[in-house]
Amino acid sequence: MQSLQAATRNNQLFRLQLGRQVQQRESGPGPNYFSNSANNVFVDTSGRLHLKITTQANHWYCAEVVLQASPGHGTYRWYLDTPVDALDPNVVLGLFTWSDLPDYANREIDIEFSRWGMVKNLNAQYVVQPFDLANHLYRFNEPAGLPQSTHSFRWGAGNVAFNQREGIPVRHPTSRHYHPAMDLYRHRRSRPGR
Repeated sequence: MQSLQAATRNNQLFRLQLGRQVQQRESGPGPNYFSNSANNVFVDTSGRLHLKITTQANHWYCAEVVLQASPGHGTYRWYLDTPVDALDPNVVLGLFTWSDLPDYANREIDIEFSRWGMVKNLNAQYVVQPFDLANHLYRFNEPAGLPQSTHSFRWGAGNVAFNQREGIPVRHPTSRHYHPAMDLYRHRRSRPGR
């Protein structure tokens, strides 16, 4: 993997890594094709991370970024500088923790923005995997046209608390385990311009 940028927290260096190399076969989540091309993931001159879904040769390519190491329990925070309610109904923006170890459902905790292929569906959810257990899934609507928002969860021993706020703080601390991914629900095409 190639290094995208570095971030620090409490004098610890965390290096964001580009996600998967260009894939010629579908893989999860999705299934989707993924690309770490500059057309799919890049940091602009203002330091903002961009994730894009592109199409090439009749394939849609999604983007993801991962942290080299998981810091474990703590507060995980993402700052979004775009109205997520306007995402195409087939697009999923996932902000989550992940471990390749299968213990505890891969320690996956999600903040996801998607309508899951249905235009009138709620557009956001908080999930502690496995999602099908009682109180592990909470669906809601992210307010329409919200240009900036802050999303976080605090992961402690035996509990997870989610939080959403309008706007982005002027000075904000560095996020913890950073794993955003932009992909397609059930590999359905998104509409042009969305």
